[in-house]
Amino acid sequence: MKQRITALLCAAALLFCLAACGEKTPPEPTEPTTSSAGDTAKKIMVTLPFTSADVLNPFQTKSRVNLSISELLFDPLYQIDASFEAVPVLAKSADVQGDSVTVTLRDDVRFPSGELLTARDVVYSFQCAKESPLYAVRLENVFSAAAQADDLVRFTLVSPDLYCVNCLDFPVVKFSTGESEMPDGTGRFLYQTGSDSTARLVRNEATSSFEDLAFDELLLYDIRETVNALPLVEIGQLTCFLLDPAKQAVEKVGGRMETVPMNNLVFCGMNSESTALQDPAVRQAIAVAVDRQTLAERAFSGAAEAAQTPFHPRWSALNAAMQTPVYDTARANELLEGAGYTYPEGTRTRAKEGTPLSLRLLVNDENRQRLAAAKQLQGMLAVVGIATELETVDYNSYLTRLKSGGFDLYLGEVKLPANMSLSAFFSEEGGANFGIDRMGSASLSYQKFRAGKSEMATFIKVFAAQTPFLPLCFRDAYLYYTGELNYEGEVSENALYGNLYTWSLKTIRN
Repeated sequence: MKQRITALLCAAALLFCLAACGEKTPPEPTEPTTSSAGDTAKKIMVTLPFTSADVLNPFQTKSRVNLSISELLFDPLYQIDASFEAVPVLAKSADVQGDSVTVTLRDDVRFPSGELLTARDVVYSFQCAKESPLYAVRLENVFSAAAQADDLVRFTLVSPDLYCVNCLDFPVVKFSTGESEMPDGTGRFLYQTGSDSTARLVRNEATSSFEDLAFDELLLYDIRETVNALPLVEIGQLTCFLLDPAKQAVEKVGGRMETVPMNNLVFCGMNSESTALQDPAVRQAIAVAVDRQTLAERAFSGAAEAAQTPFHPRWSALNAAMQTPVYDTARANELLEGAGYTYPEGTRTRAKEGTPLSLRLLVNDENRQRLAAAKQLQGMLAVVGIATELETVDYNSYLTRLKSGGFDLYLGEVKLPANMSLSAFFSEEGGANFGIDRMGSASLSYQKFRAGKSEMATFIKVFAAQTPFLPLCFRDAYLYYTGELNYEGEVSENALYGNLYTWSLKTIRN
C-alpha cells in the first residue's frame, strides 16, 4: 500500500462520540513460554488503544477504538476489505436472488464454550444489529433474517441489491448473549483483565481454523479518545493508532503511515429547481470545470482521493474505463455557450438574456476542510465564467437552508455504506437528497442498476449526462504505527485489525 507521510496530519477518532478515562501504563510482557515442539519463544506483545469508559459490546459501543477492538472478539459473516469487497469469514458462500440472499455458514466454527456456530446465532445477531445505531443504516435494506437449516440463513431485502452481501458485516454473537456486557463471540481473541486490573486480549483457541497468528496476547492501553495518541506510538506505548485528518492538526512524528480509504464522499449538491441549474448542460459544465484532483490535494492536504463517479475509486466493482478524468475547461465553455450563456462586453461573468450566471454556494463555516474546498470550487468556476457567492453559515442555519431549498450549490459529505448505496441522494428519506429530482432520469437509472436490470456503466453514463450532484472526493484516514511493527497488506476502515495475522515485530521487548 502506498505510504503517505505528510508534514501536517490530524489525529482523532472516527465516526462516534468521544469518552474520557484515565491513562494507565501497560504491563510488562509475560515470561517466555515453551511451545509444543519444545522450542522456547517469548510472547511478542502488541499494544492497542481502547477506553474503559466505554463497553466492548459491539452493538452498544460508542468509541472508535473499542469498535476496532471488538472486531478481534466478534467475527462477521463477511469482512469488507480495502477495495470494498466482501471477504467471507463465518460465511462459506452466498446466493443472491432478487430480493433475497441465502448464506451458507462454515461448519467448523465454535464458541469458546465448544458449541458450534449455527444459523440461530446469526439470526439473533442480525436482530441485535438492526436495533443498534452502529448497524441500522447499513442494514436498512435488509428486512429480515430466518434460519433455513443449521448452516443456512436467508435474508429478505426491502428491494433488490446486487451488492447486499457487503452489508452483512455485522458482528455475530452467541444466541441470547447480545444484551450482556461481554457477549460470547468467535473472534480470534478473548478479553481478560489481570490481577492488576490491566486489560488484554488472549488467543481464542476455539478459532484454530482461522489464519495463524504471531501473537498469543495483545495488550490494551486505556486511553481517552480525545487525546493526541501519536506521541504514545512514537515512544512505544501504543503499536498503532487511527488518524482522521479532518479532526485535529498535530506535528509530524517519526512513525509510519498507511492510508485507510474511507467511504466518506465529499460532494457539491445542486438545486435542480434553480433557474440556471434546471439545464443539465449547465450542471455538466460545472462538473467538467472542476479539477477534482487538485481540489483533493489542496483542500484536504492530500488526504482524499478524487472521485470521477459517485462510487469510491478503489471499489473493486468499478473498472478503469468508468473513471476517466473529465476535467476539461474547453468542454465546460462549449457547454455554456450551447446553453446560451455568453460574456457581455467587458465582463468576466457569463450571462443569458441579461441575467448573470451567478450562483449561491452554501457551506458550513464550522468545517474547515469543506470551507477550503468551497473556495477552491469558487475559483475553478470563475475560470469558465460562473460567478459564485460564498455563503458561510453555522451548522443549524446550514441545515435550515438546505431543507428550505435556499441555495443553488452546497458542499456536503455523506458516509456511504459498503454496498455503495446512493439512497442518501435518491430516496425520499435520504439525508442528502436536497435539490435532486428523484423522478429524474439519473434517479430512475440508479434504481434499475441497483435491481440488476442495467449495467453500472449505463448508470454512470446517465449520471454524467444529468449530474444531479457533483462527486468531488472521498476522504482518507491514516493508520499510524510504530517502526517496530512489520505491517503487511492493505488497511480497511471496516476491519482495522483484519490483517493482524500478517503482523510481526522486528524486536522482542524484554
